Amino acid sequence: MSDSSTKYGTGTLNTNSGANNSAFGFYAGYSNADASCNTAVGSDALVYTTHGPHNTAIGAGSMCSNILGQSNTAVGSGSLAGNPTLGSGEENVAVGAKALYNNYGNYNVGVGCYTLQSNTDGSFNTAVGYSALQANTTGPNNTAIGYLALLLNDASNNTAVGSGALASNTSGFKNTAVGSGALGSNVSGPYNTALGYDALSKNNNGSRNTAIGYGALAVNIDGSNNTAIGFEAGSSDISGNFNTFIGYQADVSNNPVGHIPYGIYKNSTALGYKATIDASNQIIIGGLPPGGSYPSVKIPGSYVGINGVYNPLSGFNLDVSGVLQVQDGTVDSFASLHGLKVSPSEFFYNSKNPTSSDSFKIELAGANCKIYKGVGTLVGSATVIQNNGTAGGIALATTTTAIYVNESGSVPGVGIMTASPNYTLDVSGNVNFKGLGTNATPAILNAIYPVGSVYTTTNNYSPNGPTALFLPFTSTWNLLVTGLPSPIFWQRNS
Repeated sequence: MSDSSTKYGTGTLNTNSGANNSAFGFYAGYSNADASCNTAVGSDALVYTTHGPHNTAIGAGSMCSNILGQSNTAVGSGSLAGNPTLGSGEENVAVGAKALYNNYGNYNVGVGCYTLQSNTDGSFNTAVGYSALQANTTGPNNTAIGYLALLLNDASNNTAVGSGALASNTSGFKNTAVGSGALGSNVSGPYNTALGYDALSKNNNGSRNTAIGYGALAVNIDGSNNTAIGFEAGSSDISGNFNTFIGYQADVSNNPVGHIPYGIYKNSTALGYKATIDASNQIIIGGLPPGGSYPSVKIPGSYVGINGVYNPLSGFNLDVSGVLQVQDGTVDSFASLHGLKVSPSEFFYNSKNPTSSDSFKIELAGANCKIYKGVGTLVGSATVIQNNGTAGGIALATTTTAIYVNESGSVPGVGIMTASPNYTLDVSGNVNFKGLGTNATPAILNAIYPVGSVYTTTNNYSPNGPTALFLPFTSTWNLLVTGLPSPIFWQRNS
């Protein structure tokens, strides 16, 4: 034995010729031949090592089967005990009873009782915590930190941080789980990321899911390609695919439509506090909190419902409850609305309180109706209402005025202050005619029929009969009546 070696106990360093070895305990370092710089403390520690240098084994039976392995550290009874034929590998660290017990792989770290206990030739693994990566045999490049983390794993490139994280995983690879119970039931699903307590905790074979937040996607079993961010986001989604949930309890509905069980929708997005999807190919913005509601947007397919409206069979592409504002920033290049139904709310363009300088142009092409204000040659407060259709009409109403154009009634016409015109022009109330004509260009009425079409009642004069026309004597006026057997012209110059 070299003078630089130290031994104490029966059979210690029995055949040693190496230098700087220390052995304490029954048969510690017993078979060492020319290996140097080994330390063995405990019964049978490094008992079969012959040529492997720079090993430290502390604990009964620690590194007991190592033959050629070098630069290993084993602390704990049975730690890095190794394979009787292949030894204990190289540059491994095992701390804890039976940590890396069967190992002959390389570059592994096991800290805690039974960590990497079953590992054989798996390499580049790190396990910290009771029984972390306990069942791993050949899987490389795994990291498990926490009680039972990656307990059953035998796959590769997984990361589990937290008690029970990825505990059931056997063949799933390239998963990341951070948080107690995160991906705890995953067996074979790959490419999943779970961050938060119980995130993706029930996932079995679903893949490419991302869950961030407490309980996010907690009940997902086999759904894939889902993203959930927020407290309990997507927590009711069982088998859905390609769904996105962002926000506190953004989720799927538990009141399914079309007899489809909830949680199997696809290609849908819920964004916002308690935003809830209830169909595939849908976007929900905003939600319905208990005891109340607030504006939400629901978009399935080509249908858009805003502010709690949801009726994709209504025939409308845009369904709005409330005030709709349309802006394009230009005058001559305007947006065309091929169909617009406004009920019962108001419709405003540009401003709820427009001024005389506001300009806008609205064309309802489907109804052959155009409304212009301050467009092109129409400036200031000029307004044109044009209806080329054959049905319905246009009503402009406030609390004091109303104009109704009816082209589908028994007598098509225009009603002023009446919604049911019985004549071409039917006025309910007083009428004031004020012409700007001269002798050469007088105001013209094509016809006045003696059936009460035009007559006056004022405070100063009594009615002159249903066939009379009263004209004031206090101003200059011109009036030409045509369409009669003989034209009639009145003129007054004050």
